[in-house]
Amino acid sequence: MSVLGWLTVALSVVWFTTEVRVSVRKRSRGPLEARDRLSLLAMRAATVVSIAFAVSTELAPAIVGGAGRILALSPFVGYLGCLLMVVGLIVRLTAIATLKQQFTVDVAIVKDHKIIDKGLYGIVRHPSYLGSLLTFVGLGLALQNWLSLLVLLVLPSAATFYRISVEEKALIGHFGSVYTDYMSRTRRLIPALNMKQIIKAFAAVTLALFVLVMLPSCAARRPTTGAREEMQHLISGLLDKSVKNCVLSVMKGDGSFSWSGAAGIAHQNGQVPMTAETPIYIASITKLYTATVIMRLYETGALSLDDPMAKYLPEELIQGIHVYKGRDYSHEVTIRQLLSHTSGIADYYSEKGKDGKSLFDLSLENPDRVWTVDETIERARKDMQANFPPGTKASYSDTNFQLLGKIIEVITGKPLQVVYQEFLFAPLGLKNTWLVGHFEGRPVQPASPADVFYKDRNISEIRAHESYWADGGIVSTAQEMITFLKALNEGRIVRPDTLGLMHNWRKLEFPMKYGYGTMLFKLPAPLALVSHMRPLWGHSGSTGSFLYYSEELNLYMAGTIDQADSHSKPFELMSRVMKVDLSGS
Repeated sequence: MSVLGWLTVALSVVWFTTEVRVSVRKRSRGPLEARDRLSLLAMRAATVVSIAFAVSTELAPAIVGGAGRILALSPFVGYLGCLLMVVGLIVRLTAIATLKQQFTVDVAIVKDHKIIDKGLYGIVRHPSYLGSLLTFVGLGLALQNWLSLLVLLVLPSAATFYRISVEEKALIGHFGSVYTDYMSRTRRLIPALNMKQIIKAFAAVTLALFVLVMLPSCAARRPTTGAREEMQHLISGLLDKSVKNCVLSVMKGDGSFSWSGAAGIAHQNGQVPMTAETPIYIASITKLYTATVIMRLYETGALSLDDPMAKYLPEELIQGIHVYKGRDYSHEVTIRQLLSHTSGIADYYSEKGKDGKSLFDLSLENPDRVWTVDETIERARKDMQANFPPGTKASYSDTNFQLLGKIIEVITGKPLQVVYQEFLFAPLGLKNTWLVGHFEGRPVQPASPADVFYKDRNISEIRAHESYWADGGIVSTAQEMITFLKALNEGRIVRPDTLGLMHNWRKLEFPMKYGYGTMLFKLPAPLALVSHMRPLWGHSGSTGSFLYYSEELNLYMAGTIDQADSHSKPFELMSRVMKVDLSGS
């Protein structure tokens, strides 16, 4: 964790501890009125929901990609947020200390209650709430995430203003004109500002935050050290305790810029350095290759996308693989639904079976257990339940592409690795690309793929299993991945209208959409504006691999961080790459 991260955690712990102590020690003994109870509940609910949502937005990865850090603010803003948290805590504690016994967490009039108009209370009527809101905003900035900041600003503010209205009605009811006179001399939360001044102040703060966020981004665009040096700096900066190696390849569609680089150690045992030519497990990016083969077969008339899989696959393989609420849909699932993850068939790899474990969990427990492709399909059929009727929703499932691989073999009459070789690898000159365990057509056995990790554990042995097949079994290099995607995009593998079919996007999980073996990463316009994140299409892999194309920039990006526990870092890397000025390189 970074220094900023530890500082944010420490301040949050102090804040939480302080609030718990205040809640326990500063409660009145009288009964709560209905409005007081409601406003207090609203405050607590807003606090819990906003903090939980903000933290989860920052930390939780999206499915195969991850958006958390794409909405990132600059580290400078993060430290500014920590400073604001400190200021907020000081203001709140000072306000509480000033009221002494008169301060209670619930609305109450205590014995000998008086209007306090000194110190902070001589400037604003509710400085304790002002301190809380400053702390909320500070946390949002410290998390370095626009969405977190928005949630931590809006929800607590709404609950606070409601709470203030309840308190002031109670105080007016008890003190009458004395309190209304005090109200005429002070402001609720923001000192001595009328509404027009508040709007101007808000605009100024917003502009200041915008400048603080945008200046670092603009600075990243200046080719002060050269684009190639900056690219190398970006990938070297990713190395930490979890990321042991990294490779990145970048190419402009017009050929005006091309660069590949690597950082870290490819093989921990021999301490072999990572290079741009080191083979990597591309994981689920394999689905894009599999889908492309299917679409080639579609173009030749060998299959129809609306054919049921039962037309090609044996009964013993698919019987009962899709049973939903007592109805068997196994013979109704189409090739189109397999391609688009709309089949409803369970994911053998990530979903939990009857034993309460996913296949990945089982592989971690027993890495020597080698699953066959048929066993992975059987697991989805016997140990899992379908998720929905075919075509009604979308849910990512590796099983879909294992079944597509089987269909390819039946139609062509050839093993999948041979089809890949004949349809894709050989025509495109991909000499360092193969299906795990199959080196056919190569004069010498290629170098071993770079080590892959899950947290601190080396899982390369598991990734070498041949059960990683049509869903995630290809090994390649970052450069050859771009060669493939560029050929696909330029109509050299399938026709442009066929690629258009592959881009029939359907919502999968924010911010991802899925086509036919293709992913679209696209943020809503406001978030895209502040994050500089352009739409990307391509595919991601669970090992931290990525292969994407930006149509706006005519830019291809491919590589991996070889860490299965960090899905957002590849997108953070690509967002930074897209800010680099390539015009003068």
